[in-house]
Formats: sequence, C-alpha cells, structure tokens
Amino acid sequence: MTIALYWVIFEDEPVLRAESIAEDLVRGGPSDELLEMIEEIELELDQPTQPVRDALENRATEEKCREYLRALVSHVRARL
Repeated sequence: MTIALYWVIFEDEPVLRAESIAEDLVRGGPSDELLEMIEEIELELDQPTQPVRDALENRATEEKCREYLRALVSHVRARL
C-alpha cells in the first residue's frame, strides 16, 4: 500500500492521478506482484486497520487517500 501512496505523497488531490498511475503500474509491473498489492489495498479498504495517510505522512487527508486507493484499484482492475 505504501508503494501506491508514495506516488501521491505531496498531492492535495491524489485521486486526480489515480488513472495515470494505474496505467504505469499495469505497464511496468509483473501481474502477480501487482495483484498482490491490489489485494492488500482492497483488504485495508474493506476492513480498515490503520490510518493509511500516516504510512508516509501524505499531504492529502485520510479520506482523500482512501478515495485515491479505491480509484487506483478500480483503474488497475479494469486494465488487467
């Protein structure tokens, strides 16, 4: 999850970059590793265990970080 959040660490509106980041991830990473990352994100989104924003001290709010992660998962899944 921190890999996904790192791409938007300084963004106030990270969801705006979700689609382009998903394209980069699908293009650049092995499917097994990418699927594992997406599944980990989905698990956290479905059953929250931690404030995701705090993992890297992202600039965006917790809500916006989670919105970005949901959008990222959706865009990646659509491209697999």
